[in-house]
Amino acid sequence: MIRQAISDDYEVITKYYLEFDNNNVDLFQSDPFSKFYVYELDGKIVAFINFSIIYDRCELNYIYVDTEYRKRKIASQLMDFFIEEVTKNNCINITLEVSENNQAGIRLYEKYKFVRAAIRENYYKDGNAILMIRELV
Repeated sequence: MIRQAISDDYEVITKYYLEFDNNNVDLFQSDPFSKFYVYELDGKIVAFINFSIIYDRCELNYIYVDTEYRKRKIASQLMDFFIEEVTKNNCINITLEVSENNQAGIRLYEKYKFVRAAIRENYYKDGNAILMIRELV
């Protein structure tokens, strides 16, 4: 089940968030554009997605599935939900960045018709970031 995150969920989300090379970004900073949703299975949060809708564009900030629950199409369900939400909000495109070393993430985004737009060299500790975009109109 996908539902909007509540404050009680932040401890679990924070644990997952620590696995990202996030350049010390505060995940829960006050941001009126940021949206958090969790994927709950049998009462346990096993995944989350965070995105920002900024007027007519969207940024996918984070998508994470607990390692124990991967390869169950949970990320795909989150992506389907996410794209439906941003389309309802009349977004014209979605942008994201992904580590060049995250092959599973790149495959997921390409499956959802994201294309490579640019490279941020040495953005992450382990290498470059690939900037990707998907046009919605």
